[in-house]
Amino acid sequence: MTKSGVSHEATNQVSTRSRETSPSHTAADQGILPSTVRIPSFRVIDAISQLSPGGRLFTLHELSSTLSVQPLPSIANANSSATPIATVSITPPNPPSGAKFGAAEIIIPPPTYRFPTPYIYVSNRNIGVQDPRGDTIAIFQHTNPGLPDEGLVLVNQVYTGINQPRGMSIGPKCVKGADEYLVTAGVAGTAGVVVFRRTEGGRNLEFVAQNTEIPTRTSFVWIEK
Repeated sequence: MTKSGVSHEATNQVSTRSRETSPSHTAADQGILPSTVRIPSFRVIDAISQLSPGGRLFTLHELSSTLSVQPLPSIANANSSATPIATVSITPPNPPSGAKFGAAEIIIPPPTYRFPTPYIYVSNRNIGVQDPRGDTIAIFQHTNPGLPDEGLVLVNQVYTGINQPRGMSIGPKCVKGADEYLVTAGVAGTAGVVVFRRTEGGRNLEFVAQNTEIPTRTSFVWIEK
């Protein structure tokens, strides 16, 4: 991924994080340009490939802790609305009494030989009573695109051991072997950084290492040695 959050991979998906609870925006409101995305009240986290008719917009809604997918209208139909195809909760099951969630980060890494399915990784941020297992990264799969039963299916909820993970990154393909790893940082409690290895083709995460020396890291740089 580039620093601007826009990838140059040749797929037809876009992901954003939203502070709004309503996913209904027209293409004209989105201000779509060939190499960037500007959406009022939205901050683009990752854009996978170019914007094109038939593509999909994935939005993570912070206040409602939901993930939605909707079609991107073509430029020719810029004034048409884009009704969500599916909206799902990202919160983990059976949270502690007094838990209060807000969504944080969304990542859709481009497919690779080792990870052919572009799973959607989103982080939960519990700002209420904490779970001793930490907050989760929820993993979703976009299923049956373009078919009547198109949707979002929860694949896994992985407890991170840290509280309120905000920054999250998967290694880029340009760094050999880096796409196997996901790193995230918490901003509450002992916070710190946790590194996970993607397993089962990306459907699961395996703990690798943790560092709590610096409590509130928010972004990451991948270096090839």
